[in-house]
Amino acid sequence: LQRGLPIVVNDKVGPKDLVDEFRCGVSVSKAADIAQALFSIFSDYETYSQNACRCFNEKLELSAHFDELIQMIDTLGRHPATPDP
Repeated sequence: LQRGLPIVVNDKVGPKDLVDEFRCGVSVSKAADIAQALFSIFSDYETYSQNACRCFNEKLELSAHFDELIQMIDTLGRHPATPDP
């Protein structure tokens, strides 16, 4: 995905929801469906490829979310714990 390569995934396990949300590949239920999935991808490869990059950048790129994580960690030490009532 990072390099724009669309993917074919199993619809029972794996990143099916991610693939469906971003249209960065095709999910299949059985191996016999792979040829049709590849045909679908190749028929609109540029779109699938762009979506693969977008999916990676928005959901999987660690550095994109690292600053937010550091800010959350920093706030943990700033607020004193409040006792339970």
